[in-house]
Formats: sequence, C-alpha cells, structure tokens
Amino acid sequence: MLAAEGNKPAFGQLVDQLAGPILAAIGHVVTERETAERLTQQVLVELRYTAHRYHPADGSVHTWALALAHRHAVAHVRAQPAPRAVVPCTAAHGFDESAFNALTSTQREAILLAYCGGQTYREIASLLELAPETVAEALRESLLFLGERHGAQR
Repeated sequence: MLAAEGNKPAFGQLVDQLAGPILAAIGHVVTERETAERLTQQVLVELRYTAHRYHPADGSVHTWALALAHRHAVAHVRAQPAPRAVVPCTAAHGFDESAFNALTSTQREAILLAYCGGQTYREIASLLELAPETVAEALRESLLFLGERHGAQR
C-alpha cells in the first residue's frame, strides 16, 4: 500500500475512498453527527500513522479501516456512563433506561449493535471480538432481564 510508504497523494485517495464508509460505520454506533465526524477524523489520523501496520494477508484496507472505526466508536460508547445516543434508540424499542444501564457493558453493546445498529449476532461477535455463542447468550440474557424489568413496571 503506497499510503503506508508515506505517499501523500495515495493517502489522499485512500481518505477519499474511506471517509464516507468510516463515518457510516461510526454512525451505526454513535448517533450524534458531530461526535461521529470527530471520531471519523481521529480514525483517519490514526490510519495515516499506523498504515505501516497494515498487511494485505489480513484482509482488505477497507475492512481494516472499518474495524478500526468500529473500535473507536465502541470505545467512545463504553466511555460514556449513560450514553445519550442510547436513550432514543433503546426507548424506541421499549427498553427502560435504568434497566438498560443495569446490564453489563457487553450486554449493552450487544443490544446497541443489534437493535440500534441492525447487526446480526455473528456480525456483533466479529466486531466485539467475542465468540458468537457469547453474543447470543448476552443478547438472550439481556432481553430476558429487560423483559422482566418491563413487566415489573406495569
């Protein structure tokens, strides 16, 4: 990859190709546009300085960049004690905010990616670097817990 060798025009072309998909990937996790744009800029800067770590045998540049973008977005969500982006999505699906916040971070991430990001459990497993069975169990336990809490409030 020429961008990894410091070729500025090549990196410019790479940015042109990846900026939109990176913003979209981050936007699936972080719903605030300004935050998604800021995270996109951070990812592009990181790509510039870590391009030498890319190995074609590990997959396409596109996949590598989107994985990095997703890690940034998830790290941002994890850093938020009660993410504002979570409330509208979880409320739209009938989840109680206090019950949602009582879930483990893995359970919250799985719910966010499944219900707010439209990801399958296999995609979630890949994105969170977990076994598909772990994600399936986290989703199952989360939905049972949220259902119990919802029923108790009626």
